[in-house]
Amino acid sequence: MVSGLRELLSNLLKPLSGYLSDRFERKKFLIVLGYLTSAIFKLLIGFSKNVGQVVLSSTLERVGKGLRTAPRDALISLSKGKSGKKFGIHRSMDTAGALTGVLLANLLIYTGFSNRTATLIGGAIAFLSLVPVLLVKESKTDRENCGERKEAEERLSRNFLKTLLVLTLYSAGALNFMFLIFVAGKETSEKTALLLYLLLNAAYLFTSLPAGKLSDSLRKEKVLSTGYFTAGLSLLLLSFHKSIPLLTLSFVLYGISLGVSDTVQRALIGEITGKTKRGTAYGLFHGVTGAGALVGNLTAGFLWNLYENTAFLPFSLLCLTSAVLIKRSSI
Repeated sequence: MVSGLRELLSNLLKPLSGYLSDRFERKKFLIVLGYLTSAIFKLLIGFSKNVGQVVLSSTLERVGKGLRTAPRDALISLSKGKSGKKFGIHRSMDTAGALTGVLLANLLIYTGFSNRTATLIGGAIAFLSLVPVLLVKESKTDRENCGERKEAEERLSRNFLKTLLVLTLYSAGALNFMFLIFVAGKETSEKTALLLYLLLNAAYLFTSLPAGKLSDSLRKEKVLSTGYFTAGLSLLLLSFHKSIPLLTLSFVLYGISLGVSDTVQRALIGEITGKTKRGTAYGLFHGVTGAGALVGNLTAGFLWNLYENTAFLPFSLLCLTSAVLIKRSSI
């Protein structure tokens, strides 16, 4: 319930923040506001005194993500350099931060700090994210002539929407890794599930930048197809796993697939939309695929209660189907 509320609120805000960043040709303000909002509510989680306050603060923390994500991706896309490499660097650094946070939190708790204190320290660290953002210089998007503006509008309404449909199909099949960790904990132990989580993130970390660079040399849809296929294979293995080695292989493959998809999807969106619609495009991308992921994960939870690991089979099929569709779209 908490996860669903968090993601729902975040996904509702992403299209709006993306549109506003295009409308006023200012993205940095929303990015700063987003990181500030998240930091404040992360800190408030640590000060919460009951479950209701935790749920409220945790849910409102996602407001920050909803505000910053689309403008931030648009700003990265509009900056100089090859798009795949830029998003590869971004996703690698983002994952390195998440991995460091998990290790630090566990170290603090292991050495005697309470969950509350560890959470407060994490909330305090979150305010440091404002420093590099404030140093970023932003200029208004260059005005395009009427012909270019018309082309951008057309690409957003046709090619973009066709691609978005495939990305949404994949998002419904690519289950949230937290759900996989929950299942791993049920099958093995919490300690093993934590190690698998760290392994998944390590695979993600070392895949993002190479995948981004590769997508600058090849068609991005073809690179995405490989990532989608890897996700489908991972979920297929998870459906039949009988041993720790097979479960480990599944998690490594899933980390690789996330590194590819999270990086190259963002680069692809920037490639198929015009500059004046970039924020709106990223907002729609995150909002619609986020909604698809929410539906997919809710369905997976329901099916897993009935069929356990066999429930992963239809989601594997969705990922494999998406791999075929996205590859065909590049022909």
